[in-house]
Amino acid sequence: DDSWSISNITMTGMVNASSFSCLIDYNDNLIISTMLDDGSYNNLTVITVNGSSVATDFIAVESDQETNLSLIKDDNNDLTLATLTSSGSLIVYEMANNSNIWNSILLTQPQGLSSANSIQTFSGSIPLIAVNSELNSVYAKVSGTWQIVADSFANDAHNFNLLKDDNNVFIFSNDLLTDSIHWSTMKFSESRTFDTPWHHSAFDSLIADDGFSVLHQ
Repeated sequence: DDSWSISNITMTGMVNASSFSCLIDYNDNLIISTMLDDGSYNNLTVITVNGSSVATDFIAVESDQETNLSLIKDDNNDLTLATLTSSGSLIVYEMANNSNIWNSILLTQPQGLSSANSIQTFSGSIPLIAVNSELNSVYAKVSGTWQIVADSFANDAHNFNLLKDDNNVFIFSNDLLTDSIHWSTMKFSESRTFDTPWHHSAFDSLIADDGFSVLHQ
């Protein structure tokens, strides 16, 4: 049967923000990051669905309903939730494998954020976080510590997708004004270097006026 099935996830609280992020972990659990309104507070929450079982983990109170979220689980099975508020504050929450405690990390902040205020993450042995800013745009977790590895990768982009292979970082974005799709790539380094600038190009006659997605196989 190739038809889609629809299931409701029953939980306490109401989803009240437009941004969410989800993944399937190595144990086939569905993990969703979102915000739940419990009637008193707006709570940044991670929901784990395992068959008919639903568990919710409170992370933090988040008053900004325009905060954008991006969730990954790295090769160590650690969960990372990267959040970017509408005012441009980048806050990362991490929960180590075999732990039930979320720790918050305030990174060196991006500067000169795009009006779209977008954030993306990429998993793997060296997880990445990217925001569309003029300075402090790409972060990598190297030996357990988040490092800034690159600055601005695009002009004023509406949406973008982040990919990485063994040697390079790739970012695909669409222009805020023209909706044309661009790609930017640079050689990956575990620290910021000014000797490996971004290389930019655009796809001819290809536009995305309502979002797009890319993947690495």
